[in-house]
Amino acid sequence: MIRNLLITSVFSILPTLSVQANEDNRLLMSVQNMGQALNIKERDPKIVLQRILRLPEKQATAFWPLYDEYYNKKKQLTDKSNLLQSHQLESSSKNSNVFSLQVLTSLFEIESQSLRIRQEYYKQFALMLEPDDLLRLYQQENRLDNERALRLQTLMPANQKSLLP
Repeated sequence: MIRNLLITSVFSILPTLSVQANEDNRLLMSVQNMGQALNIKERDPKIVLQRILRLPEKQATAFWPLYDEYYNKKKQLTDKSNLLQSHQLESSSKNSNVFSLQVLTSLFEIESQSLRIRQEYYKQFALMLEPDDLLRLYQQENRLDNERALRLQTLMPANQKSLLP
């Protein structure tokens, strides 16, 4: 009788455990996918830009060190944004409204900092590049940023909820 009761109890809990395990596995897969998306070897913007701009050697010697400085500052912000979004994804099932608003506020601040960096370096780049080259530089940068954002968009918690039963 006790054996039958134990067997019945175990089998009645299994569907609940199975659903929870499936949800946990989906969340784990989402976190792993985000890690993979963040680690995908993104196209090196410098290589892409070198092909597009084709700067003469003298101009390139002056421009690329400044671009590297600019890129490193932007990369720090991108890494900070990725870390924040990854942390939000990892704990999305436990997030409070306050936490979600804090993440959003932080992401807005990162975007503002990125814009300030772009504006600051725009002035310096404008002294070194022809207007058409400057426009191509920012168009290509926007294109690469959009590709990255699209990869990450599919992994965000708001998009994951539709995958859960």
